[in-house]
Amino acid sequence: MRKLFLDDVHFVGDVFLFAAIMTAISAPASAVAAENCSQMSSQMDINACYQRAYETADSNLQTTYTTLIKKLPPDGAAQLRTAQRGWVIYKDNWCKFQSSMTKDGSMYPTVLASCLTKLTNEQLERLAYQNTCTEDTDCAPKR
Repeated sequence: MRKLFLDDVHFVGDVFLFAAIMTAISAPASAVAAENCSQMSSQMDINACYQRAYETADSNLQTTYTTLIKKLPPDGAAQLRTAQRGWVIYKDNWCKFQSSMTKDGSMYPTVLASCLTKLTNEQLERLAYQNTCTEDTDCAPKR
């Protein structure tokens, strides 16, 4: 049986890092499409572009959340607040974990913002769907 050497560990880590980066770059969130971050010339510009995409997604989520919470009865609004607080903690922790392999690199802000944008857009879709519900419609979660 072959022993595992330090070079093997670095290679596996490098492959994982490469896969994480390529995932973040090749599947950018829809908000990034409005501004083509891949056309940026420096890593600093790319990082800023992905950050703007996240800020746009977060702003859209806040608007949708505010609209929805105003439509709900008090008990529903309280449930949504609790759910949203839990989701924010999940989003932040998941994205910190997912981007941790790039923590000390120049791409860390891009990988982190890409994850935050993706999860924020997914939550936006869920809340927007709930926002369309009325007493006459089926508001079961979409699958």
